[in-house]
Amino acid sequence: MSDKMTPIIKIVGDYCNLRCKYCFYHGKDQSAVNIMSYSLLEKFIKEYTNLYENNLTFNWHGGEPLLAGLPFFKEIVNLQNIYKRNDQIIRNTVQTNATLINNEWAEFFKEYNFRIGVSIDGPEKSHNQFRRYNNQKGSFKETVRGVKTLKKYGIKVGVIQTVTRENIEYAQENFNFFFSDLGIKNLGVNAYFDSIGSNKEMINQSVSNEDFIFLLKNYIDLWLIRDDPTIRIREIDNFIAGAIEKQAASCNFNGSCTKFFCVNCDGKVYSSCDRFSEQQEMFIGDLKQQPLAEVLNHFNESECKLKINSLPDDCIFCEWKQFCHNGCTYHRIGGINGKYYYCEVRKEIFNYLRKKIRDI
Repeated sequence: MSDKMTPIIKIVGDYCNLRCKYCFYHGKDQSAVNIMSYSLLEKFIKEYTNLYENNLTFNWHGGEPLLAGLPFFKEIVNLQNIYKRNDQIIRNTVQTNATLINNEWAEFFKEYNFRIGVSIDGPEKSHNQFRRYNNQKGSFKETVRGVKTLKKYGIKVGVIQTVTRENIEYAQENFNFFFSDLGIKNLGVNAYFDSIGSNKEMINQSVSNEDFIFLLKNYIDLWLIRDDPTIRIREIDNFIAGAIEKQAASCNFNGSCTKFFCVNCDGKVYSSCDRFSEQQEMFIGDLKQQPLAEVLNHFNESECKLKINSLPDDCIFCEWKQFCHNGCTYHRIGGINGKYYYCEVRKEIFNYLRKKIRDI
């Protein structure tokens, strides 16, 4: 087996209790109850723990993964304990909207040291604009309640904020909400971008290069003013790494997209992350029909991997090439081997932070 690959497991497929307007799966039936079978879960955990040595990370996603139920998650831990080797350390992460979090969930996550990421876009005005239930009721109050419950049990919560063109202008307000009102210490920022205009409910909400530059510069300046070394903003960390000529941690900066694979609840496996699940071009195998090792070996020899890792001509001589790697595959124009849409953001912010560092 080649270098270690990390799974993103959609244990409930697209099934979700929210209907976020910008969701990857907005065109899917998110009301359909599709939960991975216990037999398929066992097959996957058994084969994955057998493939690699040392530390392993399982990333549990959806839809909303907590809809699988607490007994399902208890079985995850049980199977990991059965099949892990003596030299292996297992890490579990969950990305959730937090609306279902209660004391019982928090106790479980604390006991088994799960890392929790919560999707929240800012204070109520920003969050409820697009993160709503099917009846159009905003989810802000339930999400914040879930975050506070996790924090009550001593669980460090990381937040993922999706920014749209609408909430870019509230950069300072959103920043203060995350780090003062909510009291989190880790933030990641995802820019909404619909390259082909497929989501009719989000017309004119894609974040442009200029929008994203504005947001990131604001966050950088606010972060420097706050001068709190315990606060980590994923994008700032990654840009600083590049500015001082070090490798960044995130996949969309360090070119490790092909080190991830997505397992859907039906056993279908796709290359890269959950953003590409159910895209035929990224399909690499079926766990119901094949061993996991066979699926991953097929991907390592595939044309798909070559396309993802290829660089456009104008990237070859860019000074930031080895710190950018043509950005996120999902945000490339014209397909997985196309040019990263936020190229100008990368150049501008790398230079902005390099100057800041030199001044300091």
